[in-house]
Amino acid sequence: MLKIFKGVVVSALVLASAMACAEETPEEVIAKALQAAQPNLIVLSAVPVDGQSLYEVELTSGEILYSTADGKFFVYGSLFQATDKGLENLTAKRTDTKRLSLLGALKNEDLVVYSGKGEEKAVISVFTDC
Repeated sequence: MLKIFKGVVVSALVLASAMACAEETPEEVIAKALQAAQPNLIVLSAVPVDGQSLYEVELTSGEILYSTADGKFFVYGSLFQATDKGLENLTAKRTDTKRLSLLGALKNEDLVVYSGKGEEKAVISVFTDC
């Protein structure tokens, strides 16, 4: 009887371990759901929005989507947070941070710079796809 009990316990542990390994993270669930619905959209990252049951999904194209953890609902557009100072565009804040990081990584020798005459009042960055 003890041998049978040990066998059942070991089998249950192996099964529980296999089930735990089979569980997917919300990030994986979201990526699979989006890929199944729209194969040309590839998820670069999916991170939880602070304190919410939403995930910010960045595509390889650079676009931002928002998704439920189960990957059944997606919203394309800006996410706003109501604060005592007004509405804060969290999507713009995120993309601005990314753009500033990319700009900071550029080397001066890779830029074409036209200096104006007199006092510098502003800097304009222009990009082209050439």
